[in-house]
Amino acid sequence: MTYDLNITFDDNLVTGNETIDTQHKELIDRIQNFVTACQNGDSKVKAIKMLDYLDEYTDFHFKEEEKLQEKSGYPERENHHEKHEEFKKTIQELHEYLRSMKDQQIGSVNLYRKM
Repeated sequence: MTYDLNITFDDNLVTGNETIDTQHKELIDRIQNFVTACQNGDSKVKAIKMLDYLDEYTDFHFKEEEKLQEKSGYPERENHHEKHEEFKKTIQELHEYLRSMKDQQIGSVNLYRKM
């Protein structure tokens, strides 16, 4: 059993800030690359590297976005920060899950349940 986890950048995600919109597109591309690796049954090592790559960019983007939100006095800053923390926690849980797997091929169905 597989799930359709096709993630795309669309008009619902446009903020109007070119920097943030560009970063959101990059973030979604990295998420999609990770999902594709899982769907293809790539090696555990490759999936972990893709997740590391996603984690690094997430860290960079969230810091940039939160600085802009603070500077502009964005009223939903606190709630948005909580969503960032939830996303980072999910990435950490995926890391732990992948590292705990015994074989070298990722089990896509089980991985998707973690997402």
